[in-house]
Amino acid sequence: MSSAQSGDASLRAEAPRASLFASFSRLRVAVLAVACALYGLQAIRFSSWIIDDAFVTFRYAHNLVRGLGLVFNPGEHVEGYTSFSGVLLAALGMKLGFSPTRFMPAIGAMAGVAAIVVVAHTGRRLAERAGEPHELAGLPAAVLLALTPSLAIYAVSGLETVLFMLLVTAAASALTLGRARSFAALRY
Repeated sequence: MSSAQSGDASLRAEAPRASLFASFSRLRVAVLAVACALYGLQAIRFSSWIIDDAFVTFRYAHNLVRGLGLVFNPGEHVEGYTSFSGVLLAALGMKLGFSPTRFMPAIGAMAGVAAIVVVAHTGRRLAERAGEPHELAGLPAAVLLALTPSLAIYAVSGLETVLFMLLVTAAASALTLGRARSFAALRY
């Protein structure tokens, strides 16, 4: 057998292994997609509920966009909002032409999906670091997070609770995985 033929035989022998790894990758993506879809269904189920504090935030954002400043009532300068970043985010959505009752829940829902992915990624990287890499590592934690009703409830509540949770989760992941420099820009 020539060296070219033996090279072809070794390529054929490696092909099943490559497709096996590809199927694990597809399985990982499929599990994450199903988890995110189930989370999305829960978010849709709870999407008619917006917490009352969100409307205070929306009022401050509305007046800010109108050029009246951070006020609940024009002329009355009292800080009554729950979160400055929430007011700015809602104001950005309003400035872009979105209703805050649609924009803020959408931001929360997307943050929930991102948090699920960050948890899955972190679990996989930690397993690799421990010398026990597995294609499904991190997925149980991500699935449990996705199936947690409170994640979906607070994602669509109108506040930035789940966005904050995503940032904390991403920062903890970066610190745990030794990527603290990724969040250096967030320092005060």
